[in-house]
Amino acid sequence: MAIITVLPSLLGMRTGVLDFADRIRSAGHDVRFVDYLDGQTFDSIETARAHRDEVGAATLMARARELAKDIPDGFIPAGFSSGVGAAQGLALSRPVRGMIAVVGGGQLSEFGKDWPADTPVQYHLMADDPYVDPSAVEREAVAIRSAGSPAEVFHYSGGGHLFFDRTLPQDYDRQATDEMMSRVLEFVETID
Repeated sequence: MAIITVLPSLLGMRTGVLDFADRIRSAGHDVRFVDYLDGQTFDSIETARAHRDEVGAATLMARARELAKDIPDGFIPAGFSSGVGAAQGLALSRPVRGMIAVVGGGQLSEFGKDWPADTPVQYHLMADDPYVDPSAVEREAVAIRSAGSPAEVFHYSGGGHLFFDRTLPQDYDRQATDEMMSRVLEFVETID
């Protein structure tokens, strides 16, 4: 049984993130939420970004570290969108067994640290997502591989940013979500 820590997007612990956690639990794994937004949820990316700017990205990262401090080492952080940065921060400061990045990535260089060896990463993104630079994610995956860790990048056709959230009909893609969950569960089983 693996421990998966779930770090939401700036929109918060919305249905898509909770559905992800339910599917992980159904496969027999322990899920811990690292809700660095303190229960707040938002309906638009613009509103969520305004909140981030008001609170400060560094403050949100510090909250994520604080909320995760009692989780035993060896967990697998799973970050969604901006939560990928928080997941990366945890993976660079704590011994983790791997990391899952959903619709995010490409900012690893901002941490100024090399990726830890033997810490696999799995990325999931839509091919035409307006909020993610696929070439930056690919460069990040190359850097992780160069550090001695496997890194897989899965592209799904479509352009919905939060494609895993069924309450966002403009983004939701059931087929992509099912494919992602299948790959995530296989990833977790492989490193468990």
